[in-house]
Amino acid sequence: MLAVMGALAEEIDLLRAEMTGVSEARHADIPVLKGDFKGTEIALARCGIGKVNAAICTQMLVNLYEPDALVFSGVAGGLLPNMRVGDLVIASHLIQFDIDLTAFGRRHGELPDGDRMIQSDPDLIEKTADAFDGAFNGAEAEPNLMIGTVVSGDRFVEDSKTLRWLQREFGALATEMEGAAVGYTCQLNKLPFVVVRGLSDTANEAAPDDFKANLETVCRNSYRLMDRLIPVQGLSRYGLAVERLQRFSEASGLLRTPRPYAGEEAATAEGPRREAVCGLGSEEEEAPAVPAGQGQQQAAAGDEPVEPGTRRIGGAGEGDDHISGRPAGHFHAVPRDDGGLRPEGEGRLGNGGIVSGARAHLDDPLTGLEVARLVDDHQHIVVERAGIGIGRLEGRRAAPARVDMPGPGVLRIPPPRGFDVIRHPWLLVAVRSRIVKHLPLPAVDNSIGGHRLPCYAADMLASLPDISSLTILLLGALTAGFVTGFAGFGTGLVASGFWFHVLPAATVPPLVVMASVAAQLVSLIGLRPRFDWPQAAPYLIGGILGVPLGVMALAAASPDLLRTAVGIFLVLYALVQFSGLLRLQIGGWGGRSSDAAVGIGGGIMGGFAGLSGPLPLIWLQLRGGPATGQRAVYQPFNLIVLATASAGMALGGQVDTAVLTALLFSVPATVVGAWTGARLYHKASESLFRRVAVRGRAMRHNGGCHCGAIEVTFESAIAPEAMEVRACQCSFCRKHASLAVSDPAGHLRITLRDPTAVQRYRFGLSTADYFLCRRCGVYVAAILEEAGQHYAIVIVNALEEAGRFSQPPLAADYSHEDEAARRRRRRERWTPAVIEGLPERRRTAIGACGLSTHVGGPHRNVMAAVARPREFDKEEVVAAALGVFWRQGYQATSVQDLVEATGVNRGSLYDTFGDKHGLFLEAVEHYRRRFTGRRLRRLEEPGPLRPKLAAFFGDVVEFSVGEGRLLGCLMTNAAIEMAPHDRETALAVAANMGSMESAFRRALTAAQKNGELSADKSPRDLARFLTATANGLRVMAKVAPERAALKSVVRIALQALD
Repeated sequence: MLAVMGALAEEIDLLRAEMTGVSEARHADIPVLKGDFKGTEIALARCGIGKVNAAICTQMLVNLYEPDALVFSGVAGGLLPNMRVGDLVIASHLIQFDIDLTAFGRRHGELPDGDRMIQSDPDLIEKTADAFDGAFNGAEAEPNLMIGTVVSGDRFVEDSKTLRWLQREFGALATEMEGAAVGYTCQLNKLPFVVVRGLSDTANEAAPDDFKANLETVCRNSYRLMDRLIPVQGLSRYGLAVERLQRFSEASGLLRTPRPYAGEEAATAEGPRREAVCGLGSEEEEAPAVPAGQGQQQAAAGDEPVEPGTRRIGGAGEGDDHISGRPAGHFHAVPRDDGGLRPEGEGRLGNGGIVSGARAHLDDPLTGLEVARLVDDHQHIVVERAGIGIGRLEGRRAAPARVDMPGPGVLRIPPPRGFDVIRHPWLLVAVRSRIVKHLPLPAVDNSIGGHRLPCYAADMLASLPDISSLTILLLGALTAGFVTGFAGFGTGLVASGFWFHVLPAATVPPLVVMASVAAQLVSLIGLRPRFDWPQAAPYLIGGILGVPLGVMALAAASPDLLRTAVGIFLVLYALVQFSGLLRLQIGGWGGRSSDAAVGIGGGIMGGFAGLSGPLPLIWLQLRGGPATGQRAVYQPFNLIVLATASAGMALGGQVDTAVLTALLFSVPATVVGAWTGARLYHKASESLFRRVAVRGRAMRHNGGCHCGAIEVTFESAIAPEAMEVRACQCSFCRKHASLAVSDPAGHLRITLRDPTAVQRYRFGLSTADYFLCRRCGVYVAAILEEAGQHYAIVIVNALEEAGRFSQPPLAADYSHEDEAARRRRRRERWTPAVIEGLPERRRTAIGACGLSTHVGGPHRNVMAAVARPREFDKEEVVAAALGVFWRQGYQATSVQDLVEATGVNRGSLYDTFGDKHGLFLEAVEHYRRRFTGRRLRRLEEPGPLRPKLAAFFGDVVEFSVGEGRLLGCLMTNAAIEMAPHDRETALAVAANMGSMESAFRRALTAAQKNGELSADKSPRDLARFLTATANGLRVMAKVAPERAALKSVVRIALQALD
């Protein structure tokens, strides 16, 4: 059933008119109509105005009608200027704006438990948005649909001041009076809900009149949306998924039409109940008939009488245990105080023990079906409880029902009330309405989770593999251990491919899990201090929550299903790795909540098959970052999750004699392989490690100079369209208009076909060689040499497929770096390179303009022959020119002004800088290094973020309007005067803004990791906002240099961090 609510009669009248079979009731003077709306059973209620009425009505519907979900539809006031009357808003989050605990340090709308936002059900939001499509076909005016925050309060908002406060404080789309109370009540009851509002006004002074005039129109729009949503949602919370499952089952032939079983009726406390048969093998046998009317005191013909209140489990003593030769004995299931069953009797069940202590439950949150499993020679199953629940175990109870398997291939079970049993070769399918539960019935024996662990020599000897199987077992263990030792994961990925061929399917998952733990422990040698616990925390929390789900799924899976599921997972993982999906980079998208969700998926796969690593690994690869950093997250995750899965499988009965026997052989081989892989990893460089991981899926890009003297081969797993293209803003790269790419996980080979044609050029900090061709003049690459290793960037235009690198370049400014920082960045971000045909460098001299000149042989810089000795300090000249450009602007500054300000004659200025424009660009670059770069470096210093940002913006204000200072900022002046028609100046201004945004983003990301910034804040968006604020302050300072006004802007901007 679906619950539908509205506050006003007008909001529900159109729905009421379309209902059939209506019955009306009043509860606490609230009218509720129960009936059918176009094939869907609904309970329609008018709660009245206000949060109190809404909460009372919601709880009443939950208690009395037990709906699957709740939809609230009504009117609201829009808060954004571009909204129109009649537009529709879906509340993704709701806030009670009139809750005020600010006296206790809380934010407006924050509850004592710290919650502020109440989240609607994501599936219902999506269904509602889907229902909107096509709902207004043929309408005179189609409304807009918006999804976002809606605020609720017990007041009708009708003034612009409150409207602006709601926008600023909550970022809300609309305001109303009931939604948050409905959502909070549903949240407490774990009931899915969604709130849909039509806009009757814009919450300003005209709102009362607009509300009255537009109520009918808005309610009609809401009705059209409900008309499409209710029939879809009415399938119940799981309806759509079940329909897809049923269609798949029917198409594949898995779900057969049940045929009646002509069995006898078994007597229970509730009266006669029909028994049905579910075949478990290819050949079905008829179960022996159970005489009717024997009552609860006797479970089946031939059974011995038992005490009242007990039920018979197991044989009557006939037959011996097929291993030990002992009698099977007598056992009874006696009800316990907690509603479960406990075994009583003599002897033992199956191969040496009670499989799960009679308490291994298969809890089904969908149907509430709870099963305890006892296994002996004939496999008995006891259904302890049956009920219907939505997302939790609740509903009516059924008396414990005896489930018997009197012979191979036949299962006899009396269906619990409300269920039908459908025949299937290996599945028991319990069906109620549209809710379907597949309950596999695997055979399990010799469990650790029972009363005792059987350790019979016969069991161990029977479990020994043959020579060929043992060889494959050891080969899989050795290979999987090596991969785990080197990469930090992979035991399950590698070992499963070997072990499923030679071991029983039920043996492989616990064996994989335990072998993985051993491999992880060995591979931790030397890595433990580099674990990133703060980053790994959300993954670990999710993983630990997911393990029990995986273990329960494993307990319910048949061998064929287990093999198929693991095989599909391995194929999908391989397709993802080789499909190019991992070339995308999502950065911090989704935050820590998405990390936890991925952790849950990894935990489920770890508990199910020991494959905990692939999902977190793929996610970390999409997030990007150095490989060692990724390993410092997923390796502790794998270790803890797999250790938890080992304990869960042991307690759940999956660890038997066969597992322990295989573990005895596989662990030594796994340890040897992991030790070897770990030693290789510690000796391998970062680039080697990443190349091993991605080389198989790398793409090759060839190129070189125009004449062929320099050839390059660039290999990367990142697609050209997804690779970051950087436009360096140094004076050299700007004059060449060069765009560069690199991939630290890739590989670059530079071949010098004619070493004499290669010119190696340095300038500035002289940390890299710029390779140019003397013959054709093409700039090919830049190379850093460090401890015998080369790192390089390749110029896009030097590649044959340069057109594929079509994405907008990222302006990159590194002027604030010192030599150590620059070398470190290049080692981390440039591509490992091999240079063939590179001669030895002879000696270095300093030429004009601070340029490194390699004298002698093929490395002699041709500029050295014409460069004049330096007769003035270039930095002083640029600084003096900077002052002139800053005061007068570029157009108003003449060359004579520059000559007079610098004291350098025209010829020397032209020889050094080329022309006035070249000197202007040097002045702009000097400004970035001296002023912007110095301030940005302070953001990277240790300490809390907010004081550093306050100091940064304080410097901006004082610098812009302080006594004796020039008005505004040179970058702002250049942007206004030159950027619209001068590409080089525009790039310089963009580089300045890009470096500022990058510095803000790094500082905000670090603050978020340290807990200073909440996880729901986006460092990227905040960095852009702060960059715009800094530039805006400088513009304000040019026209209104008032310190107080600028500081108020800073104060408001910093509130965005809250």
